[in-house]
Order: sequence, then structure tokens, then C-alpha cells
Amino acid sequence: MTVRVIGLGQRVAGDDGVGLAVLDELERAPPPQVELCRVSDAAELVELVQTGTRVVIVDAAVGAGAPGTVRTLDAAALADSEVAPVSTHGISVGQALELAKVLAGGRLPPTSIVAIAIHPPEAYATQLSPAVRAAISVAVRVVHDLTRS
Repeated sequence: MTVRVIGLGQRVAGDDGVGLAVLDELERAPPPQVELCRVSDAAELVELVQTGTRVVIVDAAVGAGAPGTVRTLDAAALADSEVAPVSTHGISVGQALELAKVLAGGRLPPTSIVAIAIHPPEAYATQLSPAVRAAISVAVRVVHDLTRS
């Protein structure tokens, strides 16, 4: 069974690009049976999560703890969590997943969110902060664990 791993973020928004940085690292040694996808806007998730395969979304999140903290949530828990994946424009991850669920007739494949805590983006930046950069290896291990089960 293929697992779709989706990295979400904006590289020019500093720490918001961490989801894409995690995918960069996963490309160096991809887990078996994994399809890697990159998106810059949560609206792109609507189509990508409507699949018969398991989905793992990797994204920056505000409220997930101190910057660099890595948390895993399932899609259903996202709505009830204080964690807010960052949306620099358009719809949020939670809204995209809810829309995808409606369009898919009320059912989505098992979906996990790997949330890397950041401070809210404030300005144009192309570098990750040290704490968030250090979290990449942790997030990669979490993705490997999620794609094995």
C-alpha cells in the first residue's frame, strides 16, 4: 500500500517552510511505498487527500508547543486541538480536510498530521530558525514510523 506524504509550506515565510524541508530530507532516503508531494497552499490538499491510500501531512503549526516541538495528530483530532497549522493565505488545513471529506462522501483515508511548532510568521525570511531546523530529523523519524504502520 502506498502512503502519500504531503509537505506543506512557504519557503519564503521562514519557519513555515519546515514541511517542505522535511520532504527534502525524506527524498534523500525515501521510505518504501511512499509518494512525496509538496504543496504551498492548504487548498491543494483537498484533491490530494481524496485517495484510497493513507495520508501523512507535514506542516508548521502555531500552538503546538515551543518552536521545534513535533506533535502528531489524526485529522479528526485537529478540529479539537489548540494546534493550528499555519495558513499564509487561503483555507486552513482543517478546512481543507473537512471540504475533502464532504466531497469524498463523508470518508477520507486515515490521515495524520505531523505538526512542527513555530512562532507565527512575521516577515519574509528564507531560513528556518535553529530550533525548527533541529526538529527536521525528529519529524523525519515520525514520518518513517507513520508510514511503516
